[in-house]
Amino acid sequence: IIDGLSDFPGERFISNASEILENSGYQVEVFEPEEVVVDLYQNLLSRGYEIIILRVHCGPLNDVLADGTKIPRGTVFFTTEEYSENKHR
Repeated sequence: IIDGLSDFPGERFISNASEILENSGYQVEVFEPEEVVVDLYQNLLSRGYEIIILRVHCGPLNDVLADGTKIPRGTVFFTTEEYSENKHR
């Protein structure tokens, strides 16, 4: 469970979701807001999880044409990591 919503605590959700998953035979790992960084997202698939729950801020990523038309490119997930021009290229 990736819990990046530090400004909206969700202890009850985390507890309930963890209990349901554990009762279903899954091991649960919870990433607290300070752990939700770019490196976590970049390496997430290599961890071999069967289920990933994202409790994070996200938003649309669009290209905007000269006439103002938006072309959807996907969704971006926010982190709690401070941006560094040297690190995040």
